[in-house]
Amino acid sequence: MDFKSLNENEIYRLIVKASRFGGVVELPTLTSNRTFDIQNIDIDSMGMMRIELSEEFISEEERHIKVKLKYRKMYFHLMPQQFLVEGKTLVANLPKSAKALEIRDSDRYIMPFNTEITSTLHRIEKRGGTCDLNVQIFDVSNMGLGFILHNAEEETLLQNDHIWIKTINNQPLENSIFGRIVYVSNNKVGVSLDTPLPIEIFTELQHMSQVVLSA
Repeated sequence: MDFKSLNENEIYRLIVKASRFGGVVELPTLTSNRTFDIQNIDIDSMGMMRIELSEEFISEEERHIKVKLKYRKMYFHLMPQQFLVEGKTLVANLPKSAKALEIRDSDRYIMPFNTEITSTLHRIEKRGGTCDLNVQIFDVSNMGLGFILHNAEEETLLQNDHIWIKTINNQPLENSIFGRIVYVSNNKVGVSLDTPLPIEIFTELQHMSQVVLSA
């Protein structure tokens, strides 16, 4: 999936949704980025946003910050004059511009983390040769899957890599499903599918899910 620019109504709605799933604030320095985990986001009736961080936010120089939220990989920038620091809390008006992944064509179903629902992937990139990978499924939609890679080497999968999905939940697929990697974040990978999941497998995974996120 590609990123899209959001209008002001979408920005408000997505930040409200994203507040439940966390994210990070990145502060660029001369040599690297300092990262602060987001604990909570509140928006009052006047559109004032309070971003609570896991530690005190200290900036020695006036630099912009980048807010990166987990939900739909939403992100936006705030210039120094656009936010105030109150210890562990950043206070700002809602941003005027932001980007997020395009919405999926169906709801997302979040799998229970302690129930290892797995899949087998076959990577077909020339880089490093082909290989098979066992992964854990953490979210499902009709045309997409989210995977967690355990004990995989760095850059085993990269954005825009191509794969074949051979099994889902220990069930061999009658026809492997072709997919493209649309994002990689630490050990999590998002895949856009070329064809929908078989209805019986999709229905089974729906029933196993613990949270449903609307598109």
